[in-house]
Amino acid sequence: MRKTQKGQRRKLTVLSLAAATYFMVSGGPYGMEDLVKDAGYRLAIVVLFLVPIFWSLPTGLMVGELAAAMPAEGGFYVWVRRAMGPFWGFQEAWLSLAASVFDMAIYPTLFVFYLGQRWPALTAGHRGVSMAVAMVLVCMLWNLLGAKAVGNGSVMLGALMLSPFALIVLFA
Repeated sequence: MRKTQKGQRRKLTVLSLAAATYFMVSGGPYGMEDLVKDAGYRLAIVVLFLVPIFWSLPTGLMVGELAAAMPAEGGFYVWVRRAMGPFWGFQEAWLSLAASVFDMAIYPTLFVFYLGQRWPALTAGHRGVSMAVAMVLVCMLWNLLGAKAVGNGSVMLGALMLSPFALIVLFA
């Protein structure tokens, strides 16, 4: 494992950071079915190429510049508070928390939905809620293992997620 200048060990490699960021931001390719169904293959591919360029790239550049200019923990809260004062800093923190709560509720719901499509008996009745709670608990325990475990697991899940595409290419 590489060491930083101060002798501390790095917890994440570039690959594990990229994989963890991918899963934190998008959660995988789920939900794209409706885009392809409604817009068609060509327009869906165009949208999937243009959105990162016109939305994600400017946002990433802004975050990179602000983080370099104001290297303090707290991200958007710190930047908004410094620019607009404590009231708006508090609003940013509160709205980010609310957005995270609603965003995180999507993933157990999608997990149970997709699981129910493949094995309806597993999610029938209250079992769906149990499966969602189990997923949340597993993810919570996984996060408690630390950044390195999350990064390495994200790389593994990314490889697992891409394996069907690799098999299709091999058989084609």
